Amino acid sequence: MSHGRLAALLMTEDGQATWFEEGQLAGEWKIEAIFADRVLVNFKDRRLTLSLYGNEGMNSNASTAAP
Repeated sequence: MSHGRLAALLMTEDGQATWFEEGQLAGEWKIEAIFADRVLVNFKDRRLTLSLYGNEGMNSNASTAAP
């Protein structure tokens, strides 16, 4: 993880937590953008938004983003 770039700690399929930066591939997922409250990903040509909530960490609240 380089300094000055946003990164997200995501759980991978094998149950390991891994840091990902914008533009990085994570299996079939591509991390498109990272914000303080959400992560935009591309999965099999579908844009998804993974929302982050307070102290609870990342919820499984994936929704399709506008194209």
